[in-house]
Amino acid sequence: MSSYKEELRKDRAARAEQERADRLAEAEQRRRDREAEAEQRRKDAAAAKAEARKDQREREARKAARKAARQAAVKAVAATVGENKVALSIYSIALVSFVMSAPAMAAYGDRIYAGSAWAFTGWLLPVVTELSMWACAFAVHHRRRTAPRASVFWLQVGVALATALAAGLNAMKGITVGWDASVVMGVVSIAGVLLHQMAVAGQPRSKAERAEAVIARRAARKVEKAREAAIADAAVEITADGTARLVFEPGIYRLGRDRGPRLRPTVNPLDRPGPRDVMDDEIAALIAAETARAEQRDEPDGGGVATAEPPRPETPSRSNRPAETGHRGGRPTRPWDALRAEFEALLQTQPEAARWSARRIARELRCGKDKAARLRDEFNTSIRRKGDR
Repeated sequence: MSSYKEELRKDRAARAEQERADRLAEAEQRRRDREAEAEQRRKDAAAAKAEARKDQREREARKAARKAARQAAVKAVAATVGENKVALSIYSIALVSFVMSAPAMAAYGDRIYAGSAWAFTGWLLPVVTELSMWACAFAVHHRRRTAPRASVFWLQVGVALATALAAGLNAMKGITVGWDASVVMGVVSIAGVLLHQMAVAGQPRSKAERAEAVIARRAARKVEKAREAAIADAAVEITADGTARLVFEPGIYRLGRDRGPRLRPTVNPLDRPGPRDVMDDEIAALIAAETARAEQRDEPDGGGVATAEPPRPETPSRSNRPAETGHRGGRPTRPWDALRAEFEALLQTQPEAARWSARRIARELRCGKDKAARLRDEFNTSIRRKGDR
C-alpha cells in the first residue's frame, strides 16, 4: 500500500514538473514571439521610412525637373522673342490689320449678297480679300527660306494682285462713307502684308546673288539639254532576249543647235596635232629607209666592190625603226597594222600607256599625235566593250 502511494506521489510530482516546464516553454515562446513581432515592426517602420524618403526624393526630383523645364521653356521663349522681335511686331500689326478689315469686308459681302439665295456666303468675302494675299505672302516667305536660289517672281506677282484686290474692295467699301474712309480702309487692309513682305519675308537678293542664280539656272538648263542630246545620240544594244539598253560613249562634247540639241565631239587641246606633227611618220619612215639603204651599201656583195650612191640631204633623225611597205605622197610610211602592233607591244611593257596623252604616245611611237590619239581611243573603246559584255 505504501509503495502504491509512493508511486502516486511521484506521478503527481512528475506531472507538476512537466506542467511547470510546459508553462516555462510557453512563456519563452511568447517572449520570442513578442520579440519577433517587435523586430518585424521595427523593420516595417524602417522600410516605411526609407520608402517615404525615396518618395520624397522622387517628388523633389520631379519638382526640380518641372522647374528646370519651366525655366528652359521661359529661356527658349525669351530667346525666340529676342531673335524674332521684328517678326513679332510685324505679325502683331498684321493681326490688328486683319481684325479691322475682316469684319468690314464680311459686312460688305453680306450687304452685296443679301438679295441672293445664298446670302450667308457674303460673310466669306474676307477669305478672298484678306486671306488670299496672306497665302501668297506666306508662300513667298516659305520659298525664300527653303529654296533661297529659287525664283519668287510669280509669287510676288500673286501678292501684288491679291493686295490690289483687297485694297480696291476695301476702298469701295469706304467710299460709301467718304474719300478719307476709302483711303484709310484700303491702307489698313494691306498694311500688314506690305510690312510682312518688307521686313519678314526677306530683303531682295543682291546683284551678285541674282547673277549667280542666273548662271546656276543656265548651267542647269544646259546640263538638261546635254542629257537629252546624249539620250538622243546613244546607241541601243539589243540582247538575245530582246532587252534594250542604251550605250553611251564617254568623251568631251559641245552642244549643237541645228535641228534640236546634238552632241559634237571636241578634241582636247593637248591632243590637237601641231603644224609639223602631221608629217612625223612620213619623215621617220624616209629616214629609216635611208638608213637601211646605207647599211645595204656597206655590206659586201659576192666579193665585189660596193658602189656608193650619191649622197642625199640629211634630215634630222627622229626614229631608228626600219621602213615598212606602203607609200603616202610618194614617201614610204608605216602601215596602220604596224602602228597598232607597236602600240600593243608598248602596252605590254607599260600598261599605263592607255591613259597617256596623245602627245606622249606620239613621242614614244614616233608618229603623229592624231594617229596616237586614234590608237589610244581604239584600245580604250575595245576595253569598254569587253567590260559591257
